[in-house]
This record gives sequence, structure tokens and C-alpha cells, in this order.
Amino acid sequence: MAKKTDKTELKKGRATFNLIGEVKINDYTFKLNGQSQNSDWVYNTMNLRVNCRNGNIVYAEMMGGYGSERDNVIYVHGVKENESGKMIDDYDNKFTIDWDDRLDEDMFELIGDNCFITIGIEKDTKGKTVTKKFLSAYDAIEYLSDHLQDGMIVNVKGNLKYSEYEGKVQVKKEITSIFLSKADTEDKYKATFTQTILTDANAVGKLDKEKASFPIDAYVVDYVGKIDGKQIKKNVAFAKTFELEVDKEKPENTKKLLNK
Repeated sequence: MAKKTDKTELKKGRATFNLIGEVKINDYTFKLNGQSQNSDWVYNTMNLRVNCRNGNIVYAEMMGGYGSERDNVIYVHGVKENESGKMIDDYDNKFTIDWDDRLDEDMFELIGDNCFITIGIEKDTKGKTVTKKFLSAYDAIEYLSDHLQDGMIVNVKGNLKYSEYEGKVQVKKEITSIFLSKADTEDKYKATFTQTILTDANAVGKLDKEKASFPIDAYVVDYVGKIDGKQIKKNVAFAKTFELEVDKEKPENTKKLLNK
């Protein structure tokens, strides 16, 4: 494993995933209106399983809720017109939406696209995909529990989120969109992960012959609110070891990548 380092504020890179495959739903996929034992928090959760080829099940999740005894708001940002006349997310224009107004579609055009969870798993009478947008995962999960069916072939996208608990680095795959996929055969299923990593000259370890892979000791950067109960609220670097599988058909490609 990579050596633990002091938490240093850094610029966050890309940390995303894309799953294409068959949805597997059971009695534990959804939990609706759960209640915290320690607060007034009411929440919905979804732990989704996706078969991304040959029984390779990848888990992704979603969670959202509200406080039953507090004034709840949703933090969002606005939109602006770029030089080409296209409307894009304006991250400098931050504001809040009252919880009771979160489903008011009249104000959606004032909110940046990246604030929404987008879902397209229904078809209209003309066979066109119906897109639904949600500001809260709480509502998105409720909708999915009614409309997502076991065996659907979907395209799932989201963000990799890192945290640390009792000295161990954990990663979650938080869903931001689910759409019906055009993949019609299992050979088109896939699981793709894009992660910006920080390395140094000693990052690459020795070949693990049993795994046929090279360990790469690296760091990933993510925004953290708390670590072990201590308030942080900044981007920090987490030590993480990745495995680079040897390309058995073209081993020279592995060598090139390691040199890079």
C-alpha cells in the first residue's frame, strides 16, 4: 500500500464511472423512508447491482433525504451563456432551493445541468425516451423504485467518492444518471472508470506474477467534509493502490504505459 501522508489541499481531477449492463434487483436494492436513530433524518437509499459482462457485478449507489424537524434547502448553481451562445453551468452563481419547491419544474431552467440527477428508463407512445430530472436523490430513488425493473439494460454514470474511516480509504460509486442502453448483446456491456491520480518516480511496484499485474501506489484527490468526526471541508489526497493488468497479447503496451 502507498505510505500515508499528511492531508494536503490539492486540485481535484476526474473521478467518474460508466456502467453498461443488466440491472439486478432484489429485496435489498431499495430502502424507502428509513429513519435515523440519532436524528430527525428521513432518507431513501438504492444499492444497485449491474451485470457488466459474464456475471461481473458492479455496485453503485444513491442516497438522499431530509430533516423532518428542520427547514431543508437544496444547494444549487445557475446557468450562463458562453461565447457561442450556449447555456452552460455557472458555478459562481450559487443559491438555494426550498425543499418544498424541489419538484417545481418551472425553475429548472434557472439551474445548471450538473445539479440534477437525470433518469431515462421510460418510453412514450412514440418510443422516445422520457427524461426525468431530480434535484434530490430522495425523489430520484422513489421514482426508480417504481419504474426500474429487473433485467433492464441500462447505462449508468456517476462519480467516484472517497472517504477515510479509521485509517482505511473507502470509495463509493454515486450515481448521477441512469438511462436505457442501446446495448443489445452482452459483449457490449462494460465497466469504465476514469480517475486522475498523483504519482512519483517510485509509484510502480514489482510484477505480481500470480495476478499478472503491477501495483501502482498513487494518490487520489477528493473533497472531504469530515474525517473520523473531525471537520475538514477541503480537497485532500488519499493514498490508494491500483493494479495495472499486463496486456498479455501486446506486453509492449504495458511497458509503454508504465514508462509514461
